[in-house]
Amino acid sequence: MKKWIVIFIALLFLLAACEPQFDNKINDMVQIAEDAGYSLYEFNSEEDLAMIQENTIENAFESSATLIAYYRAVLDNIHYIHIMGFESNSQANEFADAIDEKGNHYVYVEGNTVVFSEDEDLLDLFIKE
Repeated sequence: MKKWIVIFIALLFLLAACEPQFDNKINDMVQIAEDAGYSLYEFNSEEDLAMIQENTIENAFESSATLIAYYRAVLDNIHYIHIMGFESNSQANEFADAIDEKGNHYVYVEGNTVVFSEDEDLLDLFIKE
């Protein structure tokens, strides 16, 4: 019996080591936008995420990164910032690279979160000096 308990505990440690590790910065980025006066629109239902995954991540930017959260931050109905959370830091970096390849947006990545906009000045809010 002790042998099985030891094996079970060893398997738990192995599984914990295999789980994707990431810095979940989604809430931090959303809070920064809210504190700066942006109105936030959350698109986190299964249907919303599936639509954004297909239309934006896969088709528009040709990335295979898996989206887990999406917010659009709007200021004065003119300025838009997209805040996207991914399953891992590496997926966030992969998506940021895909955005860079298109060349029409400015990108900031922190942990598993990508913040991007067509206006470079809007990203200054998120960049820590």
